[in-house]
Amino acid sequence: MRGYNVRRRWGWDCHGLPIENMIEKELGIKDKTEIEGKFGIKTFNEACRSSVLRYAHEWKKYVDRVGRWVEYDNAYKTMDNTFIESVWWALKEADKKGLLYEGKKVLLYCPHCETPIAKAEIAMDNSYKDVAEESVTVEFRVKGEKNRSLLAWTTTPWTLPGNVALAVHPDVDYVEIEKKDMGVGELVRFVLAKARLEAVFGKDDYKIVREIKGGELTGLEYEPLYRITDDPKAYRVYTAGFVTVEDGTGIVHTAVLYGEDDYQLGLKEGLPQVPLLDEKGHFNSAAPEIIRGQYFKKSEKTIKEDLEKRDLMFKREMHTHSYPHCHRCGTALIYNALISWFINIQKVKDKMIKLNEKVNWVPDHLKHGRFLNIVENAPDWTISRNRYWASPLPIWKDDEGKVHIVGSLEELKKLTKKSGNKYFLMRHGEADHNVRNVLDLEGDPNVHLTERGKKQVTVSKPENSDLVFCSPFPRSKETAELIQENFIIDERLREMHPGEDISSMRKRTMDFMFEIENKYQNKKIVIVSHQGPLNALIDFRLDLAQVNDFDFIPYPHNDNFELDLHRPYIDEIELVTEDGRPLKRIPEVIDGWVEAASMPFAEYHYPFEHKKDFESHFPGDFVAEYIAQTRTWFYYMHAVAVILFGDIAFKNVVTTGNVLAADGSKMSKSKGNYTDPLVLLDTIGADAFRYYLMSSVVMQAEDMLFKDEEVKEVETRLVNILANSFNFYELYAVGTEASSKSKNVLDRWIILRLNQLITDVTEALDKYDTVRATRPLKDFVGDLSTWYIRRSRERLRNGDKEAVGTLRGVFLEFSKLIAPIMPFIAEEIYQKVKNDKDPESVHLAEWPIPTSPCPLLGKEREVLADMVETRRIVSLALEARQKANIKVRQSLSKLEIRTDALDPEYLEIIKDELNVKIVEINNALESDVSLDTALTPELIEEGKVRDAIRVVQDWRKEKGLKPGEKAEYNVSENDRKLFMRHKVEIERATNTELT
Repeated sequence: MRGYNVRRRWGWDCHGLPIENMIEKELGIKDKTEIEGKFGIKTFNEACRSSVLRYAHEWKKYVDRVGRWVEYDNAYKTMDNTFIESVWWALKEADKKGLLYEGKKVLLYCPHCETPIAKAEIAMDNSYKDVAEESVTVEFRVKGEKNRSLLAWTTTPWTLPGNVALAVHPDVDYVEIEKKDMGVGELVRFVLAKARLEAVFGKDDYKIVREIKGGELTGLEYEPLYRITDDPKAYRVYTAGFVTVEDGTGIVHTAVLYGEDDYQLGLKEGLPQVPLLDEKGHFNSAAPEIIRGQYFKKSEKTIKEDLEKRDLMFKREMHTHSYPHCHRCGTALIYNALISWFINIQKVKDKMIKLNEKVNWVPDHLKHGRFLNIVENAPDWTISRNRYWASPLPIWKDDEGKVHIVGSLEELKKLTKKSGNKYFLMRHGEADHNVRNVLDLEGDPNVHLTERGKKQVTVSKPENSDLVFCSPFPRSKETAELIQENFIIDERLREMHPGEDISSMRKRTMDFMFEIENKYQNKKIVIVSHQGPLNALIDFRLDLAQVNDFDFIPYPHNDNFELDLHRPYIDEIELVTEDGRPLKRIPEVIDGWVEAASMPFAEYHYPFEHKKDFESHFPGDFVAEYIAQTRTWFYYMHAVAVILFGDIAFKNVVTTGNVLAADGSKMSKSKGNYTDPLVLLDTIGADAFRYYLMSSVVMQAEDMLFKDEEVKEVETRLVNILANSFNFYELYAVGTEASSKSKNVLDRWIILRLNQLITDVTEALDKYDTVRATRPLKDFVGDLSTWYIRRSRERLRNGDKEAVGTLRGVFLEFSKLIAPIMPFIAEEIYQKVKNDKDPESVHLAEWPIPTSPCPLLGKEREVLADMVETRRIVSLALEARQKANIKVRQSLSKLEIRTDALDPEYLEIIKDELNVKIVEINNALESDVSLDTALTPELIEEGKVRDAIRVVQDWRKEKGLKPGEKAEYNVSENDRKLFMRHKVEIERATNTELT
């Protein structure tokens, strides 16, 4: 509507753990060993592929019904080879810039999914759970001193077997206390932070023996709980800045491989790294014998019992703490030091922060708040996953460990091991059926080469061939025989079977090619066949007896011999270095967030295709998602754009909050705590649904409680009022044109209100502020219905062309204004008020522009101000009527008002609205209004006439009569005298004949 061609292409995120977990459940798969063994990666991934678009029709149903205009037919999919190739290119570019590296870091790890998980993924949907578990305080006996111990506290007892050091803060005060052992009565000594004395010992009887700084404990040796290494640096006290005295004992138990701080301390001090867990989270053979083979969580009972027996357990107590769980399968995660592939964010962080200044964040506090904080504290990005259904990492290593990164299919071809064979494709020579111009798809034994065909073959045949293959058709065999006496017939080279489709023919042809490529090396091979099979190998048509050399390169393919870069197909292709040494791909796949972040360019297959299209659409103008995507999609897109293009990925970003159930809990299908949106859309309507959301706090990144009754309220107070107002207009709309030139003050006022509204809504939408854009619409509809139309009702009924034309013009422009917000009622109104020359749909119309310059100046501003004052006075006077218990249909003689000068046309509105004979300005009044409530017989009679008119109008409404339809109303005997006294007035007001 603003003159731009807006792409509306749909896209599918196809890969990752969500689909894998779903397929695991459906196939009854317990762990990765069953995927790789019992089922096989191929079967598993094909099951994932087939499920990707399972719910596509459901998506379309909801998206169409809610009024989103989407192009489904040309949707991109992250599982497409073109998309994957673009992602490969991106990783190759990151490597060229020195940002891609293999390293070892402590990462969150899921023992069920057997893959690292990014912290952002856990924080995204708040996959931390408050867990009440038993924490332990353990005695670490000082070496050579039986009755002296260092006290350390942990909430993860399963990590204690991995302990290789204790950490203290160098500047914290520590104490050594002496007390009686509760068991044998001996004096024992404990070392802990002074600040934790009361929390640990409470009112126990103890004596402080000495006070020391943490730094003085450095190097103190202790007896290991479980000896897992003989390294001399192990089982000592070290200082570390991460130690606090907020909880525990002020001494931190350190298992190097199972904590981020622990790992950094281990690197700094050169502590031994002893892995104790296998990929499934079970203790391995390097672990203490009592827990070998046990799952890490289940081992805690054994560990605690063992420490109790050895008098090393000081205290056990319940402790509630926040613990990370897998966002997909719900398994408790562990921190584990893993070798993985990373993108170095630290090198581009400053540029990411600088370029964030170019982005318009909605709400704007995210820009320098949440998002900036995320970027400033971002770790390097772990991009490898130990899974299956995802884009494979395009990283191969040679026998010397040198890395080779493939950034395109062309590079893959260059590195693919080739047989050295030279292939020549040849179509048979001219045969009888070619002369007769008839088809022969069955290999008619009576169809032979013509003399001319034999000469063609003799002239064009390749010389000195090692092998000749041909189809079983006589014309093909005769061609092969003219090339050399010995040839091999292969059924797969025959012409297309009647009823065979192209993909089946291509499959058998490629099956043949891969077989001979694997079977022979360094041979000159001629392949004699027909137009169909040969076209499966080359993309142009060979003439009769024409020969074309063919460079066949094996490629990763599925069972139909279609290119497929996924596992296991990518690993079935052998790659070699330039000097022929074998290359082996690392088995990991790419983090799905790399794909999601690559969407802006990968959907175009950039840089391999559509380069200009991408460059003309980048950066994107607009992106929207919910608040958690600040850590993921928004962040990763920003990072990738900065790395690849040195620019932002999007110019404007709208961040929503979470839509929660009415009780404040997370919406859950299993709990049934929300109404299916499709039901709401069908019963209440998409316009109310859309307005409700777009005008709510959820559009300001705040959580909202979704309440069906509030959507219904929007329908009642906005959509229905607008519809009823338009229905009233339609009663009198015949034969009028839209107009904005009326001199009537009400017409001028509503047009100026509309102009101001257009300005305000446009300004808000230009800033992507849907709340500020939508809320004034409701106020305008109220003004239109309860003031303009009500005050103009008689003019409309009497066919006043200026009133009807003004209203038509207002509805025309207003339909355009609400089109992005309430598209369905906008279209319905537009279709009934547009001219033949207007675009066929409101959504193809140009965005409305004010007919007066805004902000409004001079007289125009006065009109709005005077109407506000008019309505204020009316409101006060109606209150006075209500206090006097006199209904509006009862005429009154006089109203005095205290106000600045109002033109007579406004006084006339007040007079008509309040049903008074005279309105006078009297600034000597003590209050703003003074209403004369005295009722004369004449006034009482007028009131009765108005009541009579209302009775007839209600009767017409019940009968479903339209304003222009004549009717007869039979007056009752009780009312006859009144009705007949004012027969002319009542009949004129109601278009009804009284009988």
